[in-house]
Amino acid sequence: MTNFRFLPLPAFIVILFSCSSDPEPGTIIFANNNLEIGEVVPQGWNAVGDPDIFLFYYGAREPLSGEKSISISAESANSEAFAFWVNSTPFDGDKNAGKRLTLTAWVKGVNLSGNGAAVALRGDVNVAGSEGSEQFVTTQGIEDLSGSFEWQKISVNLDIQANIDSYTVFLLLLSNTTGEVFFDDITLEKSN
Repeated sequence: MTNFRFLPLPAFIVILFSCSSDPEPGTIIFANNNLEIGEVVPQGWNAVGDPDIFLFYYGAREPLSGEKSISISAESANSEAFAFWVNSTPFDGDKNAGKRLTLTAWVKGVNLSGNGAAVALRGDVNVAGSEGSEQFVTTQGIEDLSGSFEWQKISVNLDIQANIDSYTVFLLLLSNTTGEVFFDDITLEKSN
């Protein structure tokens, strides 16, 4: 069991995994989706948030499967600050345009009060002169992930655009929220 606090990091600083630029349909796009690989943090994932407000956890306290899960907690609500675990992976949108990506995460809430938690998927263009987010989908405002609840399977979908160079997964504790949210078994799959 490892409890730790992270220094705030800009959202664009993430560890990129190497992966196939043209994964087969049904392929899980990034490695370590079950969070089992890692010592202090799960390999490929970064925690981003103000360490004076949020506590990030990685370990064996509440796993859905395997031995480890991740969580974010806050004891006091902050109207502007939010925190997230993030994983980014390169992707060849030109070879996969028109297909669909599905992000699925298992989520468990413990006394989440306020705006709650969310999962999100962002597609980015990383070409000089046109850097930035091109696509974005989230459960925020659509799925109520607040209160206390057992493990729930949550999914969002994006249709792949030709110009996308990478996709980033966000597992969030939203602003103005107290309590703790756990995440496990996160997949990003391509389908036809």
